[in-house]
Amino acid sequence: SMAFLCQPLGSIFSGPLLDHFGRKKALFLVNIPHVVAWLLMYYAWDVPSLFIGNALLGIGTGIMEAPSVTYVGEISDPLVRGILTTLTNGFTSTGIFVAYLLGTVLPWRQAALVALTVPLTTMVLVLFVSIIAIK
Repeated sequence: SMAFLCQPLGSIFSGPLLDHFGRKKALFLVNIPHVVAWLLMYYAWDVPSLFIGNALLGIGTGIMEAPSVTYVGEISDPLVRGILTTLTNGFTSTGIFVAYLLGTVLPWRQAALVALTVPLTTMVLVLFVSIIAIK
C-alpha cells in the first residue's frame, strides 16, 4: 500500500515536469523513479529499503499520469482519443496486477528484475516516439 499512498505525491510534480521538459522528454524521465525503485528493491538489504522502493514506485506512477495521458490525447485522432486516454489508466492497473502476479510465481528479487525491464524498455522506445500528431 506504500505505492498507493505515495502516488498522489508524484501527481503533484507531474504537471510541472511536463511543462518544463516537454512531452517526449517527460515520457522518458518519468521512468527513472521506476528504474531506481526496482533496482533498490532488488538490492534491498532491509525492510525500510523495500518501503522506500515501493514509495518510489508510487511516486513514479503518479508522475507518469500527466505525460502519458497528455501525449496520447495530443497525438490521437479525436474519434478514439477518449478510449485511448482511458486505456492509459487501464494499462497502469494491468501493470500493477502483473507485478503482483510476478511476486507470486518468482522469488521477489527475480520479480524485481523482470519488472525492471518494463521501464528500461519504455525508455528505449520513447526515443523513437514521434512528437507530431499523425493525421
